Amino acid sequence: MFVDKLSAPGTPIRVIIFSLLFLIFVIVSSFLFLSISSFQAFTQFLDVDQKSEIVLGRFYEQLMDKWFELSQYRVEAYFHSRAIDAALENSLLQELAEISKTLNHAVETHPRKEKWLAIKDLLSKYLSLLATFNSRMKEWQILIQKRASDNIQEPVFMSEKIASVSFFLGKVKENFKNHSFIASESPDYKTGIQELEEIGNAIASLKNAMAVSESGKLNLLTFSNLETRIDTRYGLFYNLVSSGSENLSESNRVVFNETKQTLHSLEEAFEIVLKGLKKRKYSELILEEAIHSMDREMRQIRNSGIDLCLNESNLLWQNIEKNTEALKSQIYEKFILRFLFLGFSLIIVLAALVFVPKTLSVPLENLRIRFLTVKPGESIKPAEIGPIREVNELEISFQTLVKKVADYVKLQTGYIQATTNLWSVLSILFSEPQKSEVFSLGFSKSAAQLLMSLGKQIPQISFAEVFCLQDENLVLLCPAFAAEEFENTAKFIQYSSGLNPLRLNESLCGWAYNQASISPIGTDPGEAGPLFFQPVSTRVIPISSELKKGLDGSFLAVKLNWRGQLVAGGLAPGLLFLYFDTLSGDLMPADFLFISSVAHQLTTISKMAELLGVQEKEREHSYQLSMAREIQQRMLPGKPPSIPGLGVNHIFQMANSVGGDFVEFFLLQDGGLGVVIADVCGKNLPAALYTMVLKAALQSSVVEPFSPVKIITQVNRVLFKMMQEGSFVTMLVGKIDPIGKLLTWSNGGHVPIYLCRKTTTSSFHVETLVDPAFPLGICEEQFYERNYALNSDDLLLFLTDGVIECVNDKKERFGEGRLKDALMRFRPNPIVGIMREIENFRDGVPYSDDIAMISVDLFSPIPNGLKI
Repeated sequence: MFVDKLSAPGTPIRVIIFSLLFLIFVIVSSFLFLSISSFQAFTQFLDVDQKSEIVLGRFYEQLMDKWFELSQYRVEAYFHSRAIDAALENSLLQELAEISKTLNHAVETHPRKEKWLAIKDLLSKYLSLLATFNSRMKEWQILIQKRASDNIQEPVFMSEKIASVSFFLGKVKENFKNHSFIASESPDYKTGIQELEEIGNAIASLKNAMAVSESGKLNLLTFSNLETRIDTRYGLFYNLVSSGSENLSESNRVVFNETKQTLHSLEEAFEIVLKGLKKRKYSELILEEAIHSMDREMRQIRNSGIDLCLNESNLLWQNIEKNTEALKSQIYEKFILRFLFLGFSLIIVLAALVFVPKTLSVPLENLRIRFLTVKPGESIKPAEIGPIREVNELEISFQTLVKKVADYVKLQTGYIQATTNLWSVLSILFSEPQKSEVFSLGFSKSAAQLLMSLGKQIPQISFAEVFCLQDENLVLLCPAFAAEEFENTAKFIQYSSGLNPLRLNESLCGWAYNQASISPIGTDPGEAGPLFFQPVSTRVIPISSELKKGLDGSFLAVKLNWRGQLVAGGLAPGLLFLYFDTLSGDLMPADFLFISSVAHQLTTISKMAELLGVQEKEREHSYQLSMAREIQQRMLPGKPPSIPGLGVNHIFQMANSVGGDFVEFFLLQDGGLGVVIADVCGKNLPAALYTMVLKAALQSSVVEPFSPVKIITQVNRVLFKMMQEGSFVTMLVGKIDPIGKLLTWSNGGHVPIYLCRKTTTSSFHVETLVDPAFPLGICEEQFYERNYALNSDDLLLFLTDGVIECVNDKKERFGEGRLKDALMRFRPNPIVGIMREIENFRDGVPYSDDIAMISVDLFSPIPNGLKI
């Protein structure tokens, strides 16, 4: 149960303390939150923003370095007319692949992933062209080597001719400088010198182009440009020399003529050189042009890729600078917020240190003085309401203390008198007629009297009820008590359920039952006195308003510790339910004592009613057993019929005063014997009633000619329609023809027939005629009929399972083995011997089930109707 508390205005101390602690918690948490936020921002900057940008920038720089290095090696190979060194190329390609792989992973979630894909595409094109370039350079190197081996003299010859051209050119230059045909100060002289220098440079280019290892100057366009250049400069110089020969002296004219002759020799030698150069194969020129084209394309791709890498690197560094500025701004903002918050928190804490101690200490000191100055029995002037709820509650408690003491003494006399009168209600139990069905009425009247006394003694109770728990329902055991002013209210009319059961999980009383204790008074280990469980407000319990049925007051529930049986089906622990039409109930300690006493009295009268009910039920049970025993005695078969050629004996032993086994004989018109043996599930009166039904059904089913399967089928139809679920009957119907030596039977879940037969060696053995089938009364089973040929001196034994299931003090079964052994040893009188063996086996242990046996001996001299 629950203890109600005082409610006074003001703020509770725990709220004040909690507020201070919560304020400190908020300050510390906020400071911690700001610190964590700053740390996260800085970590985000280092681990995410900066880290990703720096990593990308570093790898872009590595990519550019390796790309430049690979391009440098390619250019060097190009100028030396050879392929790149394979080991060096593989090393650089592997490093580029590692860098590309790292960049693939780094830009997986980067917003500039597309730029990297463009760079990667250019790099792939460059590497693809590089492979083709190396292949072409290897082809070119092979062609040069082949040309050198085929005609090693051609380069030597061409070199000699070019040397001759250079010689003639040098001689012309010397004559032009030493023997001035034109004044050295004139522009024509300077032009002539310049023309000679350009012709010399062009011839030097031709000389370099004839080297076997060179490929950069061998394309046809280059040769054409050189030829045009030399021809043009040569023509200009020749015209210049010719124009200055008009006023020469005789000696200069000799030199002039010699110079002109040298120029003609120079022209002839140059023609020879050009013819030698033009003898080169056209395929070499095509390969050479392809190499030059690839060189130009690779330079363009490299430049584009490097430009993209540089742009991306610049953008990454710009992002780093941007993120740095953003971080700096965030740090400034967070530190400003932190300083403002700390300053505000410091002001609040200082204010709390000044005002809170005074607010707490002054009211408590005033209350202490009032406690010391008050005298018992005197009234006390109410103090002013303070800001602290606990102090106000103490004040209210102190004001009511004197009044409650006086009221308590006044009530004690009334409680003692009421408790003394409680025992008079026990006489109501004995004033009712001594019949079992009226015991519940006696208990109901006694309980109603107790509720009436409880209501008169405690006026706060609006109504009271007593329930018992049955099948998850609360059943009302007596009329409810209702206070006069409450009985006519709409609340009581809406709540009242009459005698209808209340669902345990769907009612207010059910919820109270699950929460109730066995006494309204408990103990608290931390308290010296008792603990009173105060009434609980219906407004705070966690059930729907529909289940409360309009009750908005409070209630008190006490679980009654009942055991035994008061009504049909048994009675589990009960419930005393008290309702107060107020939120608290306002009960005194003496009220709780009286409620506890009433609860104990309800338990006492329930036990007394139980004892009276048990006594009456035992009397009724004895009467029923005597009736059932008389019915069954009348149903036992008499002396078995006397049939020539057959010896019939039987025994019937009941485990209780009333049994469920059944035996019947029929003398057939054809001289045969009809045998019926059955076992009804159960004992005592129910078994006897089913046995009566079985006998009636059997009598109506036996017609001539005697057919076991028709009889058992007809009886099953009757039992199937009327038997309760879980009940059944095992039954065996047999027909023995002593003349035709034939056994015909139909089995309905019964123990099989045992056949004891003589062998060729004059010994005996036992056969079991098994025919499994369902018992009767369970389903509309289709039964079958069996036939078995008999011999003279055969012995048939029909029995119920009580024979085999008989047990001794060791819980051992008599069993089929002992049965067969006794059947062979005690021929031709097996029943007497089997019963003797059973008596010795069980050794005084009571029979657990009924025993019934029928023995049929063919041509047995044993007289019919054996008595045991």
